[in-house]
Amino acid sequence: MKQIKILTVLIVLFFVGVTSRDIYAGFLDGWNEQSTVTSQDMTVSLGVRTVDVRMCDSVYNASLQRMVQTAPDSLRVGVDMSDRDLIFSFAELPVAIFCIYALFCMVNLIMRVLRGKVFVPENVRAMRYFIYSMMVFGALKELQLYMYHVLAVSQIQPDGFVVQTYFLQYSWGLMLLLALFTEIFAVGVRIKEEQDLTV
Repeated sequence: MKQIKILTVLIVLFFVGVTSRDIYAGFLDGWNEQSTVTSQDMTVSLGVRTVDVRMCDSVYNASLQRMVQTAPDSLRVGVDMSDRDLIFSFAELPVAIFCIYALFCMVNLIMRVLRGKVFVPENVRAMRYFIYSMMVFGALKELQLYMYHVLAVSQIQPDGFVVQTYFLQYSWGLMLLLALFTEIFAVGVRIKEEQDLTV
């Protein structure tokens, strides 16, 4: 039980740290781009491969004592979004509210674990709310990012670069693994309840 409590505290600290970093980075990005992007523009990052060496830059390498060539692997470009983004904004709102409720459930789960209540049905529900709401929100964001990618490719002509094919941006393997562990935990709680009833 002591190991579970220590891991719970470490997870909370990690989650708070990562969330704070992401919020700060997002705030700085929005602040820096507000003067260069109009209300109908959206900045999109595209993965690229350089095919024209004239598009490459160079930086000084102190160890080699000479300039070395660099090749960008991504481009940040502004694209005209018009009203297309409104559809996803309306779709994200109810899912975002559900995600906030899922975070509330996760906080309650952590409090129950710290009080020693681990294998209880309430924890199963909290874990399911959390992981499945995050997966739905991630799927919506993935679809939105794919739409941005398609729009950016259709609007720009990156001379000297080849735009890479879109690939999933979120850690879906980790999310599916968490969903699997959640369902395994649910089976364990159900078996424990059945054993308690037979005793």
